[in-house]
Amino acid sequence: RRTYTTHSRPTQPISMTTPDVGAAHRREADESEAPENDHRERVNANCPCDDDGARSHLSDADTHADADARSRTSQTSSSWSEVSPPHTPAIMASLATYSSGDGRTVLPLRPSVKDYAWGIRGLDSRVARYALESGIVDEVDPDCPYAELWIGTHPKGPSTLSNGTPLQEKCGDLPFLFKVLSAGKTLSIQAHPDKSLAERLHSDNPQAYGDSNHKPEMAVALTPFEAMCGFRRIEEIAVLLKKHPEFAACIDKEAQLEVFVAGDEPSQAAALKHLFGSFMSCPEEKSKKQLSLLLKRLQYEQSANHPHPHEEPPWERKCARAILRLAQQFPHDAGAMAPFFLNYLLIAPGESFFMAANEPHAYVAGEILECMACSDNVVRAGLTPKFKDVPNLVSMLTYSTGGPSIDSGTPAYGDDRIMRYTPPCPEFEVLVVTCNPGESLVMPKLDVPAVFIVIEGSGSTDNEDGQRLVMRPGRTYYIPQGSSPLTLNVNEAKRGPLKIAVAHENLHADSPTAVNPKLPKTWRGEFGGWNGSVPASPVPTKRESNSKAQELAKNAALKLEGEVRDKLSIVNI
Repeated sequence: RRTYTTHSRPTQPISMTTPDVGAAHRREADESEAPENDHRERVNANCPCDDDGARSHLSDADTHADADARSRTSQTSSSWSEVSPPHTPAIMASLATYSSGDGRTVLPLRPSVKDYAWGIRGLDSRVARYALESGIVDEVDPDCPYAELWIGTHPKGPSTLSNGTPLQEKCGDLPFLFKVLSAGKTLSIQAHPDKSLAERLHSDNPQAYGDSNHKPEMAVALTPFEAMCGFRRIEEIAVLLKKHPEFAACIDKEAQLEVFVAGDEPSQAAALKHLFGSFMSCPEEKSKKQLSLLLKRLQYEQSANHPHPHEEPPWERKCARAILRLAQQFPHDAGAMAPFFLNYLLIAPGESFFMAANEPHAYVAGEILECMACSDNVVRAGLTPKFKDVPNLVSMLTYSTGGPSIDSGTPAYGDDRIMRYTPPCPEFEVLVVTCNPGESLVMPKLDVPAVFIVIEGSGSTDNEDGQRLVMRPGRTYYIPQGSSPLTLNVNEAKRGPLKIAVAHENLHADSPTAVNPKLPKTWRGEFGGWNGSVPASPVPTKRESNSKAQELAKNAALKLEGEVRDKLSIVNI
């Protein structure tokens, strides 16, 4: 692994009358549009050279670009703003910005980075690379797990402007918190409280629950992403109870029986609550012993020595393999059996899902954008060394079944290169903007404050106020309310698109793309879309033409009904 370090710039005040630094800023903007194999060049005259000591030279095109930039900026009453005073380190020229002095200037941000134990280590972590580009770390520790990048005004990780001024002083408290997550191992089994519960938890235990806000959240995948979300259907859990006696041994008999006889939704919810509470309160010695027995059997069944390793349905095989994986990460933790009662999902880059309050989930692996109401309240119950609050988690959950709806976003603002992801809550929504090589794209003008981060590719931006910013992965900016729209530009010689992710207050609350599982799923996108009901989990529907499948399902139901009737007879006796 290589460790990259940033270089400090000479300390000096910068103004519009300082031609060298202004030219360096414009030259770096032009350099961002050069072919990909030239990206290592350093064109800032005040910046240390690369390892080979070489400096780049300006071409005629650079000279014309400088003249164009000077011409644009001279037409406004611009002044160089948000620069470092003489007694602080000077910021990178590419992070500086021209200002028209009206408070509508797009400003570079310095996010906060979190190094939780479940993060991805070193430069393999997108969070680490973004933190390095943003200048919030001077070097990346190859042994450190870089887990989360926070962009917002939450007191546990507030973002600042490039001169150290808190973002909160510019825009007040943002209603949302925008994050990048790099998960190398599984996060805890958890849920987030609704508003009333958050207020009570904060009042009773402010040390564990640091604020009184609720925390609905939405995840947008940057890589293939694995997660456990929501309770399985009651029929699936009944099958798993029968097939895995070690799992059943951790749950009392009454709870098991309720699962088998539950019919309508209220009885299913009551059965799930009894089952989950019984499992989470199982004595530790007993659950450890049963987990050990389960792992030995699953390892054999998933090995090449097993006579028929692929006779079980794919969803059951995936469940077994997930348990083996979790047990490696958290030895002796009964929470490794969570795939027996939680849906196990894999979503592709660009897909997303919404987690409402009081819904259980645990992220497993991958990298995502995550946006949520401005809160850090988490009620945990397993797969973590942190504080566990099992009684509150058991009592707070809704116990609805089926996983979340998978959302691929919808085109917005009349351009299919702008995809919006809108949850059914007022605090936030996310835009993912893609500008391909050789194209320009005008971002929408927003009537609310917003933040954005470059997630892929490189390019530059211009706007009516004369700003020209360099776009590189990890750079983060604040867009004031009513700011002039930025125009994204990508040189045609680039090999891939420029992608940025924007977060702001929800402006499309009346037409969400992410559907709350409690609400009817009848939404049609801005450009059309699906209509009618949509399955809440990836369980396939029965096809009328498949008579054999119908017959097998009917026989299985009759067999289960007979077994339940026998058990009820024993209970009555």
